[in-house]
Amino acid sequence: MRNRTSFAVIIPLLIVCFAAGVLSVVIKPPAQESRPDSIAPSGSPTPIIPTSPQTRRSTILVFGVDALDEQTGGTLLTVWMITFGAADEMIELTGIPYDTRLPDGKSLRESFSLFEPPDYGARFISSMSTFTEYPIQGFIVLDRIGFARLIDYLGGFQLGEQAYDGSRALVALGLLENSPQESFKLQVQILQAMVNAAPALGRTPEVTSLTTLVPDHAFTSPAAAQLTTMAIPLLPIDPGRVSIHLWSKQP
Repeated sequence: MRNRTSFAVIIPLLIVCFAAGVLSVVIKPPAQESRPDSIAPSGSPTPIIPTSPQTRRSTILVFGVDALDEQTGGTLLTVWMITFGAADEMIELTGIPYDTRLPDGKSLRESFSLFEPPDYGARFISSMSTFTEYPIQGFIVLDRIGFARLIDYLGGFQLGEQAYDGSRALVALGLLENSPQESFKLQVQILQAMVNAAPALGRTPEVTSLTTLVPDHAFTSPAAAQLTTMAIPLLPIDPGRVSIHLWSKQP
């Protein structure tokens, strides 16, 4: 069973760095039944690329899905990468559209699968190294309900004269389902608003209300306790150290 308390510890960093692109279109309603805690069979390989002692920076992948599915992980809606190093270094947030092609010609959405045998996502995670020069240390999957709850936890955000809570943010993103680039522009605005609100959480925020996101609306690999170890040194978040951009293929 996943450790809900440990997952809650990394929620502040997830809010700032991992959650802003969780939904670009609402595809289907949430599942009516709770998923079993053992979404990936025990003993299955953990699809994480090992780091080396010389590497200071690492990447965490964040996959936004419509609703977590116990077989595939759900329909992929958006991908964000967070690349970070020491506490005083920049935190880079990079958005990748789901229709971006992998080296084999398939799109991220077509290839997305984290819980199917025989490799339980190892090949897919490995293929994501195409987009980062740093080791991939883990991933987080968050669905639309989890995304909305995170926004509400922060007290919502303001874009211009319009105030947004979680539900309103989902509606706004859903209106852009056929305009991926415009959707990502809005995701960047939402993410920046969340980054700006994050310092108020401090180093040890109260996150009890968010522990229920696990396992039905959030999943991590490796275990949340391991991701916590990486996240804690980055708190509290300094908005001045966060860079947000969209991935573009280098010439």
